[in-house]
Amino acid sequence: MMSNPRDFYKNRVILFEAELKKTKQSLYISSVLRLLVFVTTLIAAYYFFGTTNLFWSVLLGGIVLFLLLVLRHVKLVYQKKKAIALIEINRTELHVLDRNFDQLYDGTPFEDSSHYYSSDIDLFGSGSFYQYLNRSELPEGQIALSKLLTENNILDIPEKQSIIQELGAIPVWRQDFSAVAKIIKKDMSTGDLQKWMHNYSVFLPKTMRFIPLLFSILS
Repeated sequence: MMSNPRDFYKNRVILFEAELKKTKQSLYISSVLRLLVFVTTLIAAYYFFGTTNLFWSVLLGGIVLFLLLVLRHVKLVYQKKKAIALIEINRTELHVLDRNFDQLYDGTPFEDSSHYYSSDIDLFGSGSFYQYLNRSELPEGQIALSKLLTENNILDIPEKQSIIQELGAIPVWRQDFSAVAKIIKKDMSTGDLQKWMHNYSVFLPKTMRFIPLLFSILS
């Protein structure tokens, strides 16, 4: 557990701001290197065009090096996005400590006047308990949290408390998990994806099924 949450969040902001600055510098260098490799490969390939062996060696070597730099650049972009997400997460927690949590999702769509206690205790809506508690980054998590708060289920309470206590002791892991969820971009809901996987049918003939395995081995 965190002995001093405010100091923990402040230190995390400082840590990831430094990491973000370093990653931005690496991205700049990566962009320059990719450009240099691309131009150098073209010039060298033109220079050795009359020599077949050297031409193909330079061309293939340049392409491989360029692709490796592209992969490294993609990794750096991911690190940048994750650092930004972690900075946002810790700044949000600092705002929440000051009782400012308006930026969190308030669960207004889950308001139900017919529910026997949610309206009485302002469970959903602006300034609600749901808004104060909610840290869900995906719609499915927001829905699951609303169901937990309204189902009035008294079963397995000790087990649930144990899970909460366990998660409370690993804030770094929780933030890392939330950051990954925050930067995920998806075009379909989890439910639609599950339906698609359940109803999926293979369109390739059985004789072609060995190709993915062969490609993986060669890779």
